[in-house]
Amino acid sequence: MFDRSTVEDANFLLHNIEALEKVFLKFYKYETPILDISKWDAREGIVCKKVYEFWTEVIVILQERGYIFDRSIITNLFESLLNNWKRPHLDWHVRLLELFQPTKEELITNQSTLISILGTGQPSLINFVILKIKVIYQDKNFDTLTFMDNVPIIFSNNKITKSLFVVLEIIEHL
Repeated sequence: MFDRSTVEDANFLLHNIEALEKVFLKFYKYETPILDISKWDAREGIVCKKVYEFWTEVIVILQERGYIFDRSIITNLFESLLNNWKRPHLDWHVRLLELFQPTKEELITNQSTLISILGTGQPSLINFVILKIKVIYQDKNFDTLTFMDNVPIIFSNNKITKSLFVVLEIIEHL
């Protein structure tokens, strides 16, 4: 990583779309070593950070330069949250989901996966999912029964107090 540059890597990927789409954009399938700390040339100069920040900046540069990501990345990232990976790796996928800004329709489409994530026991994932469910629970296509069947499992988690208040609001409405 010491001789890497986010701008140069983004340029490479933009000029090699096949590498971008067939290799790079398959990152959600693998627990790659992105949690190590390294140095590289970022837009603000030489930095020493966790490697996932390198790849996040590359994705941001790709977006800024007009690359349109296939929206199936949203479904793939949601599904990756069900993997038994290290929490920081999963948290990176959450940050990427926030970067890609799933639409209400994409949240509805992926609601079964979102509801399944409640059973992971991971507070950061549960908090993220509850905020996404808050966006869609009033939609006519929201799966109320599946949500109500799965929500009791989170009440034993004492690290999601704020989310529990949101869940109680949702339950009251439903």
